[in-house]
Amino acid sequence: MEQRKFILKKLEILLVECSLEVYRNPTMLCLRKKGLTNLMVSPVFVYGRSTEEECKGVPDLIIEVLDNFNQSDKLVIKLGQYMEFGVKEYWIINPLLNTVLLYSLDRNFKYIQADIAKGKGIIQSVLYPKFILDIKCLFQLHFSKE
Repeated sequence: MEQRKFILKKLEILLVECSLEVYRNPTMLCLRKKGLTNLMVSPVFVYGRSTEEECKGVPDLIIEVLDNFNQSDKLVIKLGQYMEFGVKEYWIINPLLNTVLLYSLDRNFKYIQADIAKGKGIIQSVLYPKFILDIKCLFQLHFSKE
C-alpha cells in the first residue's frame, strides 16, 4: 500500500509539471455524456482544461494505480465505461508486476493499447506528449529519512 501512495505522489508531481489539472482520491469522478451520468470513486484523473463545474464531465486522462484489491476484477468493466464515456487515455499501473499499460481512443472511439512497459523503458502520453514516465524510476522506492 505504501508503494501505491508513493507512485501516486510521483504521478501528481509529473502531471502538475506538465501544467495539467490533477484530481486524486477520495474525489468522486463524475462522468457525464449525452444525458448519462456515472459517479464512481476515482483513481487519478486529469483535465487538460480548467472548469468550475461541480460535475466536470469526462476527464481527458485517467490513471489507475492497482493495489491488492483492484488487480483485475473491475478493470474490464472500467475500460468499457471509460471508452463509452470518451476518456481519451486510460493508464493502468501495476506495482506488483512493475507494468504500465496505456490505452488511447482511436478515430472510431475504441481503445487501442498504445503502449506497454514492464520493469524498464519509457511511456509517453499520446494526448500530452510532455507527460513521460520512466518506468524503472516510477517503481523505485526512495524514502528520505527525516
